[in-house]
Amino acid sequence: MRGGHLLSGNFTFVIKSVITAHLAWEGGELMSAGEAFLRVRDVQAYLSISKSSAYELCNGRLFPVRRIGKVLLVKKADLDAYLDKCMA
Repeated sequence: MRGGHLLSGNFTFVIKSVITAHLAWEGGELMSAGEAFLRVRDVQAYLSISKSSAYELCNGRLFPVRRIGKVLLVKKADLDAYLDKCMA
């Protein structure tokens, strides 16, 4: 088995582990374990927008975005709150 296949098969597990380990504390307050985080490609699919539009949205400082290494993570609740605000 090639190394790339092993990595891609475990990517979701690795991301969840990294989120759990590194985002357990935010601003000194423990985050709830059930919070959903979206990667840029998840934001892209969720909003049915292009990849470049998803990156532009996530880098626009309109809602909090967490960065772990090169991975951008958006709390789904923050994105939903932003969308609700835009629709009002």
